[in-house]
Amino acid sequence: MKNRIINIITLCISIILIFMNTKQCDKAILNNDPLLEVIIPSDTVQPGSVNLFKAIVSDPDTDKVELTWQTTHGNLNRTTGVEIIWTAPTEFADVIITVSAEDENKGSTTEELIIYVRNENPKIIEFKSSSNIVLIGNYVELTCIGDDTEDSELIYNFYSMNGAGEFIEEDGADNTIQWHAPHDQSDVGSYTLIVDVSDKIGYSISDTLEVMVYSDYASVWIVDSENKTVEKYGSNGDKILTAEEQFSRPIAITNNTNEFYGCWVADYDMQTIFKINPIGKTVEKIEEIGRIIAIDIHKDTKQLCALEIENSTIKIIDTYSNTVTKTVHGFNSPNTLKINQITGDVWVCEPNRNRVVRFNINTPPDTINQNSNCDIFTDNLNNPIDIEIGHKTPTIVYIVDKNDNAIERIDNSTLLRLPSVTGFYLPEKISISSEQKVWIIDDIGGIYYFDEDNINDVQPINLFATTTFYDPHVMDVDPDGNIWIGDNGSKTLVRITPAGKETQIPGFNFIENIIINQ
Repeated sequence: MKNRIINIITLCISIILIFMNTKQCDKAILNNDPLLEVIIPSDTVQPGSVNLFKAIVSDPDTDKVELTWQTTHGNLNRTTGVEIIWTAPTEFADVIITVSAEDENKGSTTEELIIYVRNENPKIIEFKSSSNIVLIGNYVELTCIGDDTEDSELIYNFYSMNGAGEFIEEDGADNTIQWHAPHDQSDVGSYTLIVDVSDKIGYSISDTLEVMVYSDYASVWIVDSENKTVEKYGSNGDKILTAEEQFSRPIAITNNTNEFYGCWVADYDMQTIFKINPIGKTVEKIEEIGRIIAIDIHKDTKQLCALEIENSTIKIIDTYSNTVTKTVHGFNSPNTLKINQITGDVWVCEPNRNRVVRFNINTPPDTINQNSNCDIFTDNLNNPIDIEIGHKTPTIVYIVDKNDNAIERIDNSTLLRLPSVTGFYLPEKISISSEQKVWIIDDIGGIYYFDEDNINDVQPINLFATTTFYDPHVMDVDPDGNIWIGDNGSKTLVRITPAGKETQIPGFNFIENIIINQ
């Protein structure tokens, strides 16, 4: 009996233990893993950036959950908790962030995230200048528009190649700045201006633009009648600008005034004279003026003389009112005119009549004849086709007498004939430097020169220059003695210094005329 009772008790204990173990196993089998969500600001971050990561965790069984963080690169401010701060590495990398959530019953969930440590250089959308030309001592405004993929604040730094000029910041706009050009005449030329755009961690991009610094001193206006353009060049041969006017057939040009560094241009087909300012903009027009082939302006009175070919007249225009104050008749196919800036005398060539006419701009005649208020020169003239006025006193008038192969000379004050200059073959054009060096384009012999002080020593240009000319058409001499020649055979503008240094500027079609700012 006793043994039976013991057996029953043992059996009951076994049943209880089995039941308890079964309950514990059921509980282990039924435990659910935690739920985990990791929130990051972006999967691409900048090197060295500081980032806040968050985890949202819950457990279906309401068990306690512990979070653990790990990273393959960079630094964590701690390795546990629902919020951590991760500092990205300073170098580019693909970073794996591992987040583990484990409950008290060993249930766990793990998330792996890939973070790309990258930084794109900023982009320059636009880098511009308020003008691509600037007069010495003046300024242009530079503006740069940048963009950054990471929306980083951008820093703009402006500078110039070789440190030329001066930068002055604009108030309240770090992407806009003024560049003040150098002041000296010797500083004319093209300058490279640079902007460097960087983000807050130092990644950057640069861009450049060119600004031409010019001086009106000795600048050159070129009329190309076939390209229908009027262009301005610096004294060193750099192109400054193209006039904005849409010409039809520009032919004649002048600019002989002290305070005005633009020019007057006569368009033959449009029958209009345009006043072009120093930056190439049309500021005035004199319309319905006729077909003009030659113009000149008196620097003191600002009266403009225009040779109108269809009616063979000279029109005198007041440039203050842009009105014709006088029309001089009686010519027969005149082809050129020049004004003596000292006396105001107007000299006109008439090849068909083998004569040259002189009258004063302030007292012009109505009609050219022997009894009118003018002087007519016919002696020893055989096809006079060009004329030039000397720069010194006593003023000498030079006449290209083509068929006599000579340059005739007249004293403007006494009207006495001076000895002729010979040694040419078929002279066509003439120009004179401020030092009285006289240059001649010869249709057969090329280009010659002589000094007024030694008219018997006519020399060819190839004594000191090597350029071969094929069809030199026009020329002028700047205040520094550089000779500018439009050679239409090679479609080239040639500049030759007194020392013989040559610059050739291509790109023309037919150089009709040249005028130089004095």
